[in-house]
Amino acid sequence: MTFKEMDGARYEKGGDVGSKGVGFQIGLLTVSLLNALQRIRNWRLSTENKRAGKFDDVVLEWPEGSVLLQAKHKKKRKITLEELLSTNSRNDDFSLPKYFLSYQEIKN
Repeated sequence: MTFKEMDGARYEKGGDVGSKGVGFQIGLLTVSLLNALQRIRNWRLSTENKRAGKFDDVVLEWPEGSVLLQAKHKKKRKITLEELLSTNSRNDDFSLPKYFLSYQEIKN
């Protein structure tokens, strides 16, 4: 669906975020909103947008492009190489293969 086709349409919400994640996403959405107001015309801002795959935390779209962001917020915990390279996409929040496959699905 192109930006023009989305005119007036609502996005389908997906995902489930804990309370700490919600606060973090609100901060990111606020920064995105302020930047969009200053620099972009005819934009849409959403979160937990199903069309964005795993990159659904902040979705900023405008006729010429888009920014899709997956953000992770963890306090006082190191992320291991095993977590980054894990193919167990259900249990590892930081699995790079999981995000690469999602990118391949949504890149068009």
